[in-house]
Amino acid sequence: MREIKRLVVILFGFFMAIGGQFTLAHTRYVKVVIVGDYSEGKTGLYYRIRDDIFTGDDGGQEFLYFQNGFKDLSIKIWDTPGLKNYFNDIAGLLSNSNFVLICIDVVAPFNKARREYFNKIYENSKAKLADNGKIVLVGTKGDFSTKFMMDYSENFNMVKNISFVNNSDFFVTSSYKGTFELYDCNGMLIKSGGRELISEYIYEKSQFMPLLEYDKNLHDNKFEGLFKRKNLEEMLEAKSAEARQARYERDEAIKKEKEGLRICEVT
Repeated sequence: MREIKRLVVILFGFFMAIGGQFTLAHTRYVKVVIVGDYSEGKTGLYYRIRDDIFTGDDGGQEFLYFQNGFKDLSIKIWDTPGLKNYFNDIAGLLSNSNFVLICIDVVAPFNKARREYFNKIYENSKAKLADNGKIVLVGTKGDFSTKFMMDYSENFNMVKNISFVNNSDFFVTSSYKGTFELYDCNGMLIKSGGRELISEYIYEKSQFMPLLEYDKNLHDNKFEGLFKRKNLEEMLEAKSAEARQARYERDEAIKKEKEGLRICEVT
């Protein structure tokens, strides 16, 4: 028994020494959906959170998702297309979301069509959130200084004003630079950092949500009358896998083509 206690103490010390990041089981599940109009920076945000890279790619017609763990939380993040003909699928995916991240390009002119789509997705998100779920605005493509945006970006100030009315925090991000800034509803900077800021925020706010215990196979069945949504998510997961495979094959083909060009240049 004494040897067992000693072993436990040693393992605990080792766990704390490395930051305590790998032994906590993911016992709770949170669903995050990234939405917004076409070309609002959704896919750039998705890949920055997922892989900490900037691809420059447009998600186009793809639904993408990934799942990772943060402390005891299993976080599933969806990227959605902005094309209008996918709206019904997006609306179905929003059901029982814990967090909806609505992306708004803080640089491009916010014309009538963008404003109408924003209002539509915002109202749908409010109607379909899980209990105590949160809508968080994310100002994307914030490659300029914060002072520049506060002084000159109408969209930045719009994000700030909407967040103030709804008493909600908001983010300003640059997927190109990999920077994330979290602001309170008054537009005061709370914290800045890298992609981990999103996971930290989700973890902190999820403490006040009645989350389900994590069980991937049973999760969707715990909601009443959502068999169709379960089928929708399974279909979109399959499409996501196909999209990832197609993207991988395309990238490999580009690499081989570039390698072939290098060989030709050398010879």
